Amino acid sequence: MPELTISLKSSRQFAVLLCSAHFVVACILWKIDWSLLIKLSGTGLLAISLYYYLQYHALLRSPHSIVSLRFSENGSNCSACTRSNEHIDFIIKGDTFVAPYLTVLSLKSSQSFFSRNLVIFPDGIDAEKFRQVRVWLRWK
Repeated sequence: MPELTISLKSSRQFAVLLCSAHFVVACILWKIDWSLLIKLSGTGLLAISLYYYLQYHALLRSPHSIVSLRFSENGSNCSACTRSNEHIDFIIKGDTFVAPYLTVLSLKSSQSFFSRNLVIFPDGIDAEKFRQVRVWLRWK
């Protein structure tokens, strides 16, 4: 397969999903019979978590957010470019999830011990490129 390059943009669907999930957890936290200090601390941690994940994954405003991907011809490697213009080479792991409504890329870098997951919603990418990425990942 020829090389494929995609540009990512912020995803409103992902932002709404993150906000909803954090709100539900906050509601559950406040329903539990714990002290006010624990509830306030938990809510504060949830707010920090929401801010971080919105900036880093959904809105792509963090300097370390991946804003473009280039898939190589061999199908198991890709190169990512972050907002701070850092280029990172990744190997696409086998536990990558591909569906018509969502793609979760599981990426492993030789520079890091931990894997990195990239969630791509259909509104965060051009529709034709989203289709091409799904086909590319299914046939890799």
